Amino acid sequence: MAIQKIQIVPDNFNPYLQQIQWADIVPEFNLPAGKIFSQKKGEWSTGRMFNRGVNLISNRDLGGLSNDEINALRATGKLYHDTPITPELLGLQDSGQNQWIGDYGAGTMYNTKYFPNGLLNYQQGFDKGNQCDVSHRVVVAETMENLHYTNPNQPMWEGYYDAKKIRMDAQHGAGNWLMSHDYLFSGIAPDIWNISAAQAKSYFSSPETLPEYWRINGALKHCNLHTSPVYLGSPDRDHRVAYSILYSASLTKHLGRFHCSVPTPTHEWRPNNLNGYKMQEGTLYRYDKHPVSLGVVAGYTVLELIHGDGQLPWGAFGKVTNKQWSPYWMEQFANDSFWIDNNGNLGNKNNWRSFPHLANGQDYNFVNYTGGEDVWSFAAYAYAATFGQVHGGTRKFAKFKIGNGDWINPAGNLADDVVNTIKNNLPIVETEIKNGKEAILVLECITDNLPKEITVIGQTGKEYKIEVCGNMPELSLQNL
Repeated sequence: MAIQKIQIVPDNFNPYLQQIQWADIVPEFNLPAGKIFSQKKGEWSTGRMFNRGVNLISNRDLGGLSNDEINALRATGKLYHDTPITPELLGLQDSGQNQWIGDYGAGTMYNTKYFPNGLLNYQQGFDKGNQCDVSHRVVVAETMENLHYTNPNQPMWEGYYDAKKIRMDAQHGAGNWLMSHDYLFSGIAPDIWNISAAQAKSYFSSPETLPEYWRINGALKHCNLHTSPVYLGSPDRDHRVAYSILYSASLTKHLGRFHCSVPTPTHEWRPNNLNGYKMQEGTLYRYDKHPVSLGVVAGYTVLELIHGDGQLPWGAFGKVTNKQWSPYWMEQFANDSFWIDNNGNLGNKNNWRSFPHLANGQDYNFVNYTGGEDVWSFAAYAYAATFGQVHGGTRKFAKFKIGNGDWINPAGNLADDVVNTIKNNLPIVETEIKNGKEAILVLECITDNLPKEITVIGQTGKEYKIEVCGNMPELSLQNL
């Protein structure tokens, strides 16, 4: 039987609509048990989303749902606690003071705004853990930013999680819940670009040498979910993100912990980027965060699902048909925006004030369309149709060659194959085999965008010819 290639971006996807559309396009599918995938709802029903790969909904995305529907989502473990901050976790009140006390380097710094009497001790933290919300099966917190920052390796956090673990076990069952202390700063793996290949490999066999090893046996030992943010800076480093997910997810899973990525589909670094938002009457141009390449988006999503446990996006949107822009926020953040109607009429830099889709006051529901949310789901479907069919099988890096080049042989162990692939800027070439089927991944993170043929040797010795061009993952499934 010929190899079955699953195309990531479907032919009926139309990015020129500038409308998030994945749930109207993706066929019904489910991810393997244990994999996590969330998207924002917008105008779609939760039922439609759950039939298309989504299995968690943010507690911040409940518009249009009744209390009974929300309670049912929570009771079935389909509602996750999305970035509660320190005051919410610990039940702290705003004292009205705003003064930093202590030493950041020594881990003793705190803000009197939330800790007017100083940081809590272990017992006080334990008491807070006995009072906090444990209704959500998955918690991804925000504790290490802004005015509520505290050092995570504090006795109060150890007490809090010692108490909370007992209650999470009772509420959801031991091993059935996930808890991350911070969505941005809770990973185990260091940045692979700042360490040598030898050091990156050694952490697999000597995890006690990890700079963040205390997260496994210190104050946060019960926080079993470690997250990798995907907040990209300058676009010239986009090729690194899939490699970084490959390393961090592989190491985290190797150490028996859970790993999720927390991506946003735009760059955080945005000099002089005018994005055009097309409407029926013309185009609104705004200086806005630049969209991430869709090949990059698909690549990190696929690798997270293969090597990690899933994806919980940050800063994403659901479907919004009637987009309205707020004049207040336009003036605050995008006052150099301008509007060109279909007749080519252009005013001064404040011509956006004649834009026909302005909301009243601060109310708005506009979506910065990037295509990223759509491709997240397209990639999840492609994963489910290939590696999802053999999940739990035998996965190995494969022997391969590019065109008529030399064969590249895998080392045969996870640490060497992961690090060698990254440090040598090689394509990521893997197969997984189970129940008479073999899934094949070929992903060129660094590409010259020229068509080429990559020959892959599968685990049974079967030879596959994979046509690639660019950095979009190539996913295939073969019946053996």
